[in-house]
Amino acid sequence: MNTEEYAWAVQNLANNQHFLNNELDLEQKNRQMMADQRDQHLVDKEAKEARWPNMYGDQNPLPPVALDMNAHADPRQIK
Repeated sequence: MNTEEYAWAVQNLANNQHFLNNELDLEQKNRQMMADQRDQHLVDKEAKEARWPNMYGDQNPLPPVALDMNAHADPRQIK
C-alpha cells in the first residue's frame, strides 16, 4: 500500500511542477506579447504623427517660464 501512495505522491508532484512550469511559460509569453504591442504602438504613433498635422498644439512643448514669482516678494517674519 505504501508503494501505491508513493507513486501517487510522485505523480502529484510531477503534475504540480508541470502546472507551475506552464504558468511561468504563459507569464513570459504574456509579457513578450505586451512588449511587442507597445513597440508596435510606438511605431504606429510615429507614422500617424507624420501623416496628421498637430491641429491644436497640444503636443507643442510648454513655453519657458521667465518670471520668478519669488524674485520680488517681500516675505514677512512669522512671529
